[in-house]
Amino acid sequence: MERISSKSITPGILRLYFLSLLFSILTAANNPSSSSSSSGSIIFRFQEYLQISTAQPNPNYYEAADFILSQAKALSLESQTIEFVKNKPIILLKWPGKDPNLPSVLLNSHTDVVPVEIDKWAHPPFGAQIDSRGNIYARGSQASTSIQIEFLFFHFFEKQYCFCD
Repeated sequence: MERISSKSITPGILRLYFLSLLFSILTAANNPSSSSSSSGSIIFRFQEYLQISTAQPNPNYYEAADFILSQAKALSLESQTIEFVKNKPIILLKWPGKDPNLPSVLLNSHTDVVPVEIDKWAHPPFGAQIDSRGNIYARGSQASTSIQIEFLFFHFFEKQYCFCD
């Protein structure tokens, strides 16, 4: 069972947490009347993505692709869908840099997760439930799914707060 906790936290989840926390702090600093709804929104979108069953042997690639494309569109990222193998879309997102003469960086991840043995889960594997301590329970929450969301939200934060030149 995959779960996010202080004992088994991955660097990716830690980055997502800190980005969410940073966004919450910056939002509160810019708008004292705002609550933590912005960071809650990020967590909610992460949960939405975790709720898409991409478990083998029948991953729902199109639903996952549609989710990533909708998030990319909201962030004004260029996108392209390629299908070398029928029913297995590949999503390419482009984040143009300020200097097109510089080399590109490729960020790569996959959508599918290993099969689920439901009887071994205390929480529904695609429920993305959060417990009272803030642990999120879902298949893929510490693997490919979190990496894809991190890529998107890093772009969001960089775009909003200009971390990079």
